[in-house]
Amino acid sequence: MAKIRSLIKTTLVEVAQRKRTCKNTSGDISKGELCIVISEGQFDRSCYSKDVGLKMIERSRKRLDEIEHQLLGKLLPNEQKKEDNGKD
Repeated sequence: MAKIRSLIKTTLVEVAQRKRTCKNTSGDISKGELCIVISEGQFDRSCYSKDVGLKMIERSRKRLDEIEHQLLGKLLPNEQKKEDNGKD
């Protein structure tokens, strides 16, 4: 059987060994701070601050839930409310 691919890119949580710059906000990530590093390839690494990383995780979790519900043929909670309102 073929290996199942991951929908998640290569992502690491690192302690900054030197000052870095958040790719999203251009803000500083100080030495010693936790940050998220996403690798798109061997030489393509993007750093994100802890706050931005947590927002990315939240957004990704919502999107993965949407995909799963679509695959299972279920309505999402907000779609259920719309359907219930239409029955009145």
